[in-house]
Amino acid sequence: MKLEANITRFAPRDGYICDVDKHRKATEEDYDFRFISPGYYLCATEEGNAYTISEYKGKIGCACADMTFNCKGKEVCKHLIAFMNLKDLPDKDISEDQTQLLKAAGWAGKKLSPPDRPEQRKKTKLPSVHDPDRKPTKQASTRYEGMTPAEIIAEMPPDELERNARRGSALARIEVERRQAARAGSA
Repeated sequence: MKLEANITRFAPRDGYICDVDKHRKATEEDYDFRFISPGYYLCATEEGNAYTISEYKGKIGCACADMTFNCKGKEVCKHLIAFMNLKDLPDKDISEDQTQLLKAAGWAGKKLSPPDRPEQRKKTKLPSVHDPDRKPTKQASTRYEGMTPAEIIAEMPPDELERNARRGSALARIEVERRQAARAGSA
């Protein structure tokens, strides 16, 4: 079974638009609708494809390619037309295989629910610029103010000194070698 599980487009539940060909196909083809969790259903086709359907807060959506790429505005796919023509909502649970496919597609939880899309995630607000934790550290220009280049190199912490030596600073390379020689002499 091939599963399409990411619903990206929605249309209004009441007042959706369907064309004649899609309505004809929706009534001619057989679909097996299953219950996933409240507001989510699975539509399995005779060809071995399955599509997740969402029916929540007055909106409906389907994960099929037609709904995702072709339908615009209030248009819906044939799967949603067939779903909306059901007398009762599906209450037959999904199979274990279908559950595993949904979990592999990122659905999670005791009551399976789709993964959050980036635009649905809560955006964390950065603290104010005046927050003491966000105060900038002293810049090199003020940290080493009034010192000669040799004094600056001698005062540098080892990681900064190594970084400057790798970037090609001759004074930094000389100081790294001096510090290594001092360590070797004391050992």
